[in-house]
Formats: sequence, C-alpha cells, structure tokens
Amino acid sequence: MIDDGMGGTGRSATGHGLIGVRERAALCGGRVEVSHPPGGGFALRAVLPLAEPG
Repeated sequence: MIDDGMGGTGRSATGHGLIGVRERAALCGGRVEVSHPPGGGFALRAVLPLAEPG
C-alpha cells in the first residue's frame, strides 16, 4: 500500500494501526516494512509466507 500523504478520508480510527498490522503479520511468520517514499506519504509492505502445497 502506498499513501500519497494527502490526508485521510475523515473516518475515525478504531484499530491498532501499524502496530496491529505488524503483530498480525508476525503471528503467521511474516513481517511488515514501512518506508517514506520521495514526495511524501508512506509505503507499507506486508511479506507473508505461502503455505506449501500439500
């Protein structure tokens, strides 16, 4: 996900934000990477393992 930094939609936040995303990714053996791209905003990448065919 990449956000351009132009602001939110006006909805109220009821979750746990990036901490919650990181915790959920870690529960399934994954990780979350957050960066600040040129021009503002932020980028989020969730890397999750795939189940092996079985």
